[in-house]
Parts: sequence; structure tokens; C-alpha cells
Amino acid sequence: GLWHDLVHGDASAGQLRLQRHRTSWTLHVTIEFPVEETDYEPTDDDVTPVGFDIGEAHLLAGCACEQGTPTDPLLINGGRARR
Repeated sequence: GLWHDLVHGDASAGQLRLQRHRTSWTLHVTIEFPVEETDYEPTDDDVTPVGFDIGEAHLLAGCACEQGTPTDPLLINGGRARR
């Protein structure tokens, strides 16, 4: 997994954040790792580029591009993601 890759130097740590939650602690680690290059172009007719972002205003935002234009974004808040 990613933790193993981080320990063995196959990935690098970015931001580290330790948070206390009443009786427990949580360590958040941002990890950077190499990703294989794709063998297609985003302009190919049978390819639909999709992007996702994890943020603060919305836990998850996702969107597909059709003809170079973002369409029907998916916005998920933290409460919805827990269900």
C-alpha cells in the first residue's frame, strides 16, 4: 500500500497533520507517488476526461468533460459521504 511505499522511499510525504479527536488522534499524510503515463490522448473520440478534487467546501467534487466543456458536476458534502 501507500504507507509501505512511503516507508521504502517509493513515495514521498507532503503535508503531515496530527489531529486530536476527544479521546483519539488521527494522522493525515499527503503522499506523492508516480503514476503511469496513459497511452491515449484526451482528445480521442472514445475518451471522456474525468476529474475529481477533495476539498473543504465539498468533501468530493467530480466532473466529466464533453466536447471540452465540463458537464453536470458531482458535489458531495461530508454528511452525504458518510451514508
